[in-house]
Amino acid sequence: MKSAFECFHEAAQCEQLVRVATSDDERVNLLAKAKQWRTLAEEAQKRDSREVQALRELS
Repeated sequence: MKSAFECFHEAAQCEQLVRVATSDDERVNLLAKAKQWRTLAEEAQKRDSREVQALRELS
């Protein structure tokens, strides 16, 4: 399972590739992938937050 940071990094890489893409289809696909990575990153942040909260409650 990737961390939020890793997912945000993957999204950024997709967005960088959009700048050099040679076709509209390629750009659309890369932007869609970037959006998916950002969604995964946000989910990972929420998961991490829940885990931190659970650990605090144990203390």
